[in-house]
Amino acid sequence: MSLCSHPSLRLCLRAGGHSYAPEHSLCLGRSRRVAARHARSFGSSTPQPWKAPHSSKELKHGHPKPASKATAAPKWNRVIYRTQVLRGNVYQPLKRFLGEDVLAMEKEIRDNSLASGEHGSSAHTQWRTIAAQLREGVDPDGISFHDFPLESTEIDLLAKIQTDCLGSFREAWEKLDLNTKATAWERLSLALLRHRHYGLLLEFLWVTSQGSEKPVLKLAYDCLKNIMECFPGYRDWTNGELTFRSVVQTCLAPENWPVVIMTQNAMRLFLDCTDGDGVRRAWDLSRKRKVHIVAPTLLHFMSHFVKLKDADMALEVLKVIFDLRQEGFTTRDYLVTREIAGLLGLDSVVDGPDGRNFHILPRILKIGVRLDMTMMNAILKNTFKTGDPQLSDDILEYIKKQGMKFNAGTYIAQLGDALDRRDQDLVKELLQEIDTRPDLRTHPWLASKIFHAHFVFNVKGNRFIGGEGQPDLTPEQTFYSMLDVYNKYFDIAPLQELYILAPGYTPPESDVAKLEPTRGAMFLLIASYLRCKRSAAVGQRIYARFIELLVQGDKYAVHLAKTDHIFNEFIISWRNDPRGGRPSVRVVEDMLYLSAQDPEKFVKPTVLTWTVLLSVFIYTKQQYAANKVREMMAKHQIVYDLSTWNLIISGLVMNQDVDGVAKAIQTMQQEGLSPDAYTIKHVNELGDLQSLVDIVGELNESDALASEGAAAEAYQAEMMETERLVEEGLVRLKADEEDKS
Repeated sequence: MSLCSHPSLRLCLRAGGHSYAPEHSLCLGRSRRVAARHARSFGSSTPQPWKAPHSSKELKHGHPKPASKATAAPKWNRVIYRTQVLRGNVYQPLKRFLGEDVLAMEKEIRDNSLASGEHGSSAHTQWRTIAAQLREGVDPDGISFHDFPLESTEIDLLAKIQTDCLGSFREAWEKLDLNTKATAWERLSLALLRHRHYGLLLEFLWVTSQGSEKPVLKLAYDCLKNIMECFPGYRDWTNGELTFRSVVQTCLAPENWPVVIMTQNAMRLFLDCTDGDGVRRAWDLSRKRKVHIVAPTLLHFMSHFVKLKDADMALEVLKVIFDLRQEGFTTRDYLVTREIAGLLGLDSVVDGPDGRNFHILPRILKIGVRLDMTMMNAILKNTFKTGDPQLSDDILEYIKKQGMKFNAGTYIAQLGDALDRRDQDLVKELLQEIDTRPDLRTHPWLASKIFHAHFVFNVKGNRFIGGEGQPDLTPEQTFYSMLDVYNKYFDIAPLQELYILAPGYTPPESDVAKLEPTRGAMFLLIASYLRCKRSAAVGQRIYARFIELLVQGDKYAVHLAKTDHIFNEFIISWRNDPRGGRPSVRVVEDMLYLSAQDPEKFVKPTVLTWTVLLSVFIYTKQQYAANKVREMMAKHQIVYDLSTWNLIISGLVMNQDVDGVAKAIQTMQQEGLSPDAYTIKHVNELGDLQSLVDIVGELNESDALASEGAAAEAYQAEMMETERLVEEGLVRLKADEEDKS
């Protein structure tokens, strides 16, 4: 079916017919397992006598075949997992045959863990039950620890943990035999959990993971799980170079992952706490060793590869997910299509011998994935990025021809592109089209995008309130027009708490249920109010109330404080007021304080926040204060972006500081930033352009001379060092000759 004028793209989309990939040799599963016939016990490391599979289908595509008469028959275990996978047209439990290589690897990992001690799985079960009770908040006095008593050895070790875990305890631990370690580990870990010594527990986990015998992985993970759920400051915990992430990387290292049954949450936690190299290492090892992995964990791998912008590895994981066909995780299920859409977000259009084509999309289709609207929306966003309107029109036409119906994501993408291009006519056309779709009224993100469109053209575009366009409404009319749009979709109650509405204000009655306001919608209405009022006193009153709600834990205020947008907007409202400096500085101080108290809940000042703060003093020509802000930025190691440099240059231009402008431009270029249209605009406002050119030239020339001088000095020093070494060599040679004679 023809899609567009781009032949390769046409071919690419045509190639996506549905197909079932062959069953692969890596069978995956999760959770509870059942020992099958031919298996003496689940996960046994002892190979069982080989018996033929029930059908040839169980044997093909990579499973080892029966031995010929000339060789001994291989030995097998068969495992049946609870995981349901599609085979033919029927979902059935996943079956896995364990060859000698897998069993040998499982045995090796077990032998290198404390699981090989005298304690068996029953003790592990009891341990995990107690750990779960502690995690759920059960009073320790109501839990029986009789099976894990602290005897003299453990009491001595516990004292060493409390005084010097990384030193004396580590030395004592390394001297213990395997069985003593296995017993002591369970008792000591429970003692630390019982008394909530989470920092010491992290040190204990790290130390006991250093030797050749590692803790049982599922028990180590349970310790970490208790820490994450019961220790609020675990992410910020440090002890020298040790951090929570480094402890996780050590305790849950992929080299120690069991092959037959692997705790999936432990895998996912490791991925969340490692870097790109760690993710790739985990994937390579798990594939090489055929580690037990289920679809949710595969999706976690894929998500991390997408974040790393590693499309090749993400596609490799997607192929495994497609072949597995686990129930609820096929390429037709939302969880999978969402990740595929994320992968498509990395796509780009490249010019090839057959014309323009996508780079990633054809490979996704080759796997056998069928495109749905979630994926088509991702493709549509990519076409908008290319700046080729014909390509995006072709994609929209293709969607219609396939009988697909535009959804909220499609309209969000189109509105976003129209807003970027400031195409007001297209925005109006899209809004009219959306109004004919009652099914879209309840989509919060589409409602937010519609509200954003009104903000762009009615608030940012209104010159009465500092916008860019022609004024159509007075500031008061502008705010109430925004309020009308807000009331059409969202509940007004949360904003009434901020006192931006009159006490007696009641929204228009409506039979349609209102949506809970999104963070974006609330921010836009607050920003509209502040910009329309243009009063420093009003801004301070609203900000004081916002902080009050924040301290009280109001969920909407806390949600707004997760990003810098609302704080930046308060500073902007004071930017043109000579008295706005003090409240602006207080906003940044509040952000620093709140983020230090709870970094998970509150955001630090971003480079944009600092830039907006700097603009308050530059716009009001308070150069001394502006310099102090730059000192604060240096103290907090803020790296300037192009907007920051443009602002600094504009301030220097206002003061006709030619030398300062020249030095700023030179420093900006040294940091790898090139002047843009705004830089040129500010420079053109400088009266003496020729002096600026001369100064920049002199600075560059002096830098070159300094560089040449430094090179000459280095060369001279190198020659002197060479001469010294030669002289020393001659002296030694003469001494050697004298010794020989």
